[in-house]
Amino acid sequence: GGGDGGNSGALCISKPRKGNNIISTDYLNEIKDRMNATENVVITHKGETYTFDDVCYNPAGPYEFPCFRMTTMDCFEQGGYSFDSTAAEAWRDLVISSALDTAIATVMASTVNQATATT
Repeated sequence: GGGDGGNSGALCISKPRKGNNIISTDYLNEIKDRMNATENVVITHKGETYTFDDVCYNPAGPYEFPCFRMTTMDCFEQGGYSFDSTAAEAWRDLVISSALDTAIATVMASTVNQATATT
């Protein structure tokens, strides 16, 4: 919000209250429930209404696709609770496109460096 072009970010770190394993059914379901609750919060301040979409990182298309997140939950099928097939495809295209661009730039730089070194 605010129209200043700034970025917001949040880093949340958690550890299990019981035991040492965060990869348990109960814990992963708790993470999913908490993330779902967080992503559905609506706040009104001074007449302006804000949602998670207003403050999240979203290079795939703000307000069109779910926000970027990287959690333990996203390693499992249940992590897709807020991604429909269109959003998943947009993210895959974005990641694959970025990875290809990086790989091509690396190969090109390496080729140029090798050519320069041999001349």
